[in-house]
Amino acid sequence: MFAGMGFPVRALPSAPRIAFLNPDESSERGTGAFWRWTAQHMQRCTQALGIELEILFAERDMARMLHQADLLAARARQPDYVFIVNERGHAPRMLDLFDRSSAPVVLIHSELTDAQRKKAGDERGRHTNWIGTFVAA
Repeated sequence: MFAGMGFPVRALPSAPRIAFLNPDESSERGTGAFWRWTAQHMQRCTQALGIELEILFAERDMARMLHQADLLAARARQPDYVFIVNERGHAPRMLDLFDRSSAPVVLIHSELTDAQRKKAGDERGRHTNWIGTFVAA
């Protein structure tokens, strides 16, 4: 109750938590700035909205990115959303890894190829927690 006045009080829910599997390097080493720029924008937006953001940098190592996805999918405390990319065609494998996760998955900035989509299916199909794809038109 609210200060004894008979009004119910609910605790505010915790801030939503997003994990972003970033294929790029955590610092500039000559590979370009696109994914770091993406991460910086995500940080600004999530801070403004009160969202907790975890960025896992793969350091341009796709085996590392898949390992990070595997570890993230196995966590006891899942993020509220996971953002992945189709860097070097690895999104289908990450979707497979996240099938065992409760976290909704969003593919950003890079679409599946036609061949990948034939195997993986569409959002909310074979991968039920894959909820959407955001790409620039």
